[in-house]
Amino acid sequence: MAFQPAPNTVEVNPRFLGDGIPMENALTFYRAGGYDLTSITALANAVQAWVVSDYLPLVNNLVTSNGTYVKGLGSAADVQYTAVTGIGTAGAVTSAMANNVTKAITLRSGLTGRSSRGRLFAIGLSATQLNGVATIEQTYVDDLVDALEALKVIVEALGWVWVIVSRYTNGAKRATAVNTPVNSFGVSDLTTDSMRGRLSV
Repeated sequence: MAFQPAPNTVEVNPRFLGDGIPMENALTFYRAGGYDLTSITALANAVQAWVVSDYLPLVNNLVTSNGTYVKGLGSAADVQYTAVTGIGTAGAVTSAMANNVTKAITLRSGLTGRSSRGRLFAIGLSATQLNGVATIEQTYVDDLVDALEALKVIVEALGWVWVIVSRYTNGAKRATAVNTPVNSFGVSDLTTDSMRGRLSV
C-alpha cells in the first residue's frame, strides 16, 4: 500500500503495561514550521512528564507507564524518539477493572462530519470510577477531560497543535492526510466502553 503523508504531523503514543498486556493511546499533533529530532524529543519528554503527573493519578495501580513514543508522519522514513523518564511508574487508583473496560473520550473540532472528530480510549479504569455496573462517574470524566485540556496547553506551548487526522473521504483514501484542530473533549454518554485488543490472552 502506498505511503500516505501527513505533512508536519507526528503520532505520539503514551505506552502502558496492564497485567503484562501492552496498551497505548494514539495522539496526533501538527507543527506549522515542521519538525525535526530536537522538536519531537521535546514533545515526547513533555507528554511523558504529563503521563506521570496528570494521567497516572487517574489510572489503576496495576497499570505502569512504558514510555512515550513519537514518530513523524511526513515521510515513509521519518524521525522517531522514545521518552523513558518515569517508565515503571504505576497508576494511583485501586480496584482495577479488566484492561478492556474503558471510556471513549471524544475529540471535538466544532465541525460536523466523521473526518472532523476523533476518539481516545482511556487507560486503566478502576471500579471506584464506576457508578454502578456499567456507568462511569461524572467526576472521573471531568478529571480526565481536565487532564487532556492540560496536555493541550502543554503541547501548544511547544508550538504544536492537537489535530484529528483524516486519511479517507467517502470511503476513498486521500493522497495526503488532512488535519483538523481539536478544540475540546467530552463524552457522548456515561456508559462504559470496551477495547477488545486490551484483553489478556
